[in-house]
Amino acid sequence: MKANILLVTLLAAFLSVAVLNAGNPNKVVYSNVSTTDSGTIKEYVVYDKEMGKAEKKCVYNYDNGGNLLSKLEYKWDGRKGWLNASKSEYEYRDGVIAYVTHTKWDKKNNKWADQSERMVYDYDSEGDFLAVQQVNVNNNDLIAQR
Repeated sequence: MKANILLVTLLAAFLSVAVLNAGNPNKVVYSNVSTTDSGTIKEYVVYDKEMGKAEKKCVYNYDNGGNLLSKLEYKWDGRKGWLNASKSEYEYRDGVIAYVTHTKWDKKNNKWADQSERMVYDYDSEGDFLAVQQVNVNNNDLIAQR
């Protein structure tokens, strides 16, 4: 069951990039994978061939065990370059996903938003998945808890 949840999480991450290109021959996805001492970084860029410009970039960071640690999304701005859009941070406990925190970029204040959406995964004493709960969190409180 633990492996199924992790597999679904990783599959969802890859499909979010693949769906962008589905059915649109004018868009192409370029990828780059690099291995570091701390894990693997996978970068995907969606390029619009008709417009001649990049649109979106997703960067996935994995630890050495293959666990997804973070997903960063960027949007392309022709004058400013890559701009933050959103991020997802993944936390594990006992080898299974415990929390996924989604945060959007606050364009007005030029920083990550003060509020995030956190998915809390619950398991029974044998490690079988029970439920997932969505909670909204204040990032200042969340940083203090870590």
